[in-house]
Amino acid sequence: MLSNDSQVSIVVTTFNGEKYLNEQLTSILNQTHSASEIIICDDHSEDSTTEIINKFTNKHPEIRWIVER
Repeated sequence: MLSNDSQVSIVVTTFNGEKYLNEQLTSILNQTHSASEIIICDDHSEDSTTEIINKFTNKHPEIRWIVER
């Protein structure tokens, strides 16, 4: 069991993840223990993944978005 002062980092990797990403991020954000940070690594998705990530990063400052180069 995590204590209240525990810090948790979650890393999500994605490529063309539009089918599952919204549900995945919503589930992560609804956990009983909040993540200190959520890092999303996107490998140049060509679907609506970037729009979904933008929607979440605009509402949740704990989310950081990294685009692979």
